Order: sequence, then structure tokens, then C-alpha cells
Amino acid sequence: MFPLTSSGYAGTLQDIMHMVVTGLVVLLSIVSLVLFITGGIRAKQYRKFAIVAGIAFFFMMTGAIGVGLAPKALFGVFERFSAMSVAVFTMYLGICLMAGDRYMMDEKFR
Repeated sequence: MFPLTSSGYAGTLQDIMHMVVTGLVVLLSIVSLVLFITGGIRAKQYRKFAIVAGIAFFFMMTGAIGVGLAPKALFGVFERFSAMSVAVFTMYLGICLMAGDRYMMDEKFR
């Protein structure tokens, strides 16, 4: 809804809203992954969710660190790591929801 203007951050309302919305999305993504990780650790039958959420969190942080450290030519690659890790985790949750209990819980808790 609020793409960054082609000149970069120019301080327009559209640029400000882009930064606000992006910040909220990143914050909520981190919080949700951390909650999945802690919930999966506490409830042993949902350990799969904790593992997959941990992998997604790792790739999200790798992307964020890579954006800052990599040369500008590789900026997009690391940005995709960060953005797509949460999208892939959401896809995993959807598959688990459609499959039912078969994939949601660990074998020994069925």
C-alpha cells in the first residue's frame, strides 16, 4: 500500500507510512516467531513448530544481518531471506492446519 518512492526516503507521507508499516510487520513477525518457539518448547507435543519457527527466525536474522554487511549488489538476496522466511513458515502452518493432527503433533504424542 505504501511503496518507498523511487528516489529513496524523501520524507513524504508515503515514505513515512512505508517505514511505519514495515517496522510493524517486522516487529510482529519477530514476536510471533518467538512465541511459537517458546510455546513449542513448553508444550513438548508441538516441538515441530518450535523447530520450524527457529529455522525461520534464523533465516530472518541472517537476512537482516546480511543486508547490513553485504555489498549493495547482494542487498536483494538477503532482503528476500528476511522476507520469505516468515512467508514460508506461514505456508508450513497452513499445510499443518489442512493436514490436521497428522502433522501438527510429534509422533509420540498422538
